[in-house]
Amino acid sequence: MTRRWFLVGAATGLVALATFWLCIPPAWTSATWRHAMLLEQQRDFNGSLAAWQKYLEGHPASGAAQLNAAIVARRGDNLPMASEHLRLATDRGADPKAVARERLLQAVQSGEIDATRAGLELATIQNKDQGTALILEALIRGALRHRRVAAAMAVLDRYETVPLASADRAQALIWRGECWRMAGEPRRAAEVFDQALKLEPTNDAARLRLAESLTQDDPARARALIADVLERKEDPVSRLILARACRNLGDLEQAEVVLTQLGRDRPADGMVQMERGALALDRGEFDGAYRWLERLPDAIKKSPEALALRLRLARAMGNTALATTLAGELAALESEQNQARKNLGGLP
Repeated sequence: MTRRWFLVGAATGLVALATFWLCIPPAWTSATWRHAMLLEQQRDFNGSLAAWQKYLEGHPASGAAQLNAAIVARRGDNLPMASEHLRLATDRGADPKAVARERLLQAVQSGEIDATRAGLELATIQNKDQGTALILEALIRGALRHRRVAAAMAVLDRYETVPLASADRAQALIWRGECWRMAGEPRRAAEVFDQALKLEPTNDAARLRLAESLTQDDPARARALIADVLERKEDPVSRLILARACRNLGDLEQAEVVLTQLGRDRPADGMVQMERGALALDRGEFDGAYRWLERLPDAIKKSPEALALRLRLARAMGNTALATTLAGELAALESEQNQARKNLGGLP
């Protein structure tokens, strides 16, 4: 059987299995089980996964709990952990149909099953089916993982027709904002992230994305938003956004303080290295900027942000040949973004 027909068969199987809801607890479930389910409904997937793992410490043979742990790990985009819990669910006798469904959802979310080809076929389930939102969610994540912006937007349009809780509607807006960000429309992305935050004022994911999208155009608001997040929880992404906002406000000393700490905590983080290169460039320290920017991992080095910084540095150092090469690479990326915007209706 060819890979193409295997994937088509897998997609068809996923539709057939979509009516099975994986989180139906038995009557005797513990408070930990119920708490894990509540956290999942609130889209706190890391918290839900921790609760399932706590439950499994006392019930290691529960295939159903292993399966639920696999689901929330996947929904939190922790695919390696999801795969491991799914393996354990299979070993511990979880429902075979539910296991097959989750395995296919993992394939969809990882991008193994292409969202453009399979999305509409997988989305033909009645809106009242609780499995519909999970399938569409996996398709959206898979499309975004591989930067298939138009495909993600198409599935999002379908996702928003399904009855959704407020937290899920806010997440849909966050995904839509991510699409606009990938298409090179930061202002439109910021507008959508702002809508998500107004819908769910306690949603730190929306607050963080909004802050990130405002670091260039409104760094003062970005710093205020990210400071609010950091009051509750410190994480590397939030601190990196804070450093960028401080740099764009001209507070280079504070940016240096934040980046020095981040560099100690995450010495191999390419995004931290890129921001340190940007800070050195703003200070006119061209040799230091060159060291930071040339050591970036290839995936980051070829990003629009890194290319723009490297082009600025090449021009500042008078390296005409390198500047010409980088300008060509950046123009090619901008052309791709323009085409993506046209596909999304962002340009006439």
